[in-house]
Amino acid sequence: MRWRADGWCGQKLSQLREEIKETDSKILELVKMRMSISEKIGEIKMAYGLPIYDPIQEAKVIESRLKEGHALGLKDDFVEELMVLLMKNSKRIQQQNIGFEDCASDVEVNANVTTGERQLI
Repeated sequence: MRWRADGWCGQKLSQLREEIKETDSKILELVKMRMSISEKIGEIKMAYGLPIYDPIQEAKVIESRLKEGHALGLKDDFVEELMVLLMKNSKRIQQQNIGFEDCASDVEVNANVTTGERQLI
């Protein structure tokens, strides 16, 4: 027996799928905007010789987005996975589009994640 969505059910599913399509398009536009901002951040990092990877900043981003996600009723593991994916692609864009290798190998950073303090060694 094959499942069919006729009448009201089929119309409602079509309507909801259209809403998802529109929402997905908005999400993609926002991701594109985020990547453009990340590229500008990469330009600043390159100009000042800063490493692309900043573990303290990434921890702060994840922590704050977990709070936001929790308030919205989203599961922590989903929010963290999403943010890690977005930051991974931001770093990739900074490396590829700017031709900037991560300076982390040239500069050691002693990072205290709890206080957010950084010291170059």
